[in-house]
Amino acid sequence: MAALAMLYLLVMAAPATVDSNIDCPGWCDQCTSFVAEYVHRLTGKWPAFYGDAKDWADSAARGGWTVSAVPRARSVLVLQPGEYRTNDNIKTYIAGHMGHTGWVDSVSGNYIHVVDRNAQSDGQYGERSLRIHPSMRFIYVE
Repeated sequence: MAALAMLYLLVMAAPATVDSNIDCPGWCDQCTSFVAEYVHRLTGKWPAFYGDAKDWADSAARGGWTVSAVPRARSVLVLQPGEYRTNDNIKTYIAGHMGHTGWVDSVSGNYIHVVDRNAQSDGQYGERSLRIHPSMRFIYVE
């Protein structure tokens, strides 16, 4: 929590768009911290979701945020541990035992475009299109 408070002091205004190279060395190489910073920079709000990524939808709902199975652009994706198909329907995207979270940039038909970090357990930024799955949850931040 101290890291969030310190970062808040460093980030004075939320830009209209976010650079993929969010600079928060040492703490935002995980999907949850990356998405928290991403949401803050886009909206000016710090999301009050807690726990591992798989816990975020329940935590957000308890905190009064709207959580839905209906995807929406500019929302937070919450994946439960498991397997999800990418847009080519051949590759498989795996959410580990702690789940995964990302920022939904857009929705197109049966797919969402997501930006995230640490999807491959390497701390790296990534973008991907995922086929919408019934177990996905979306936290509406706006």
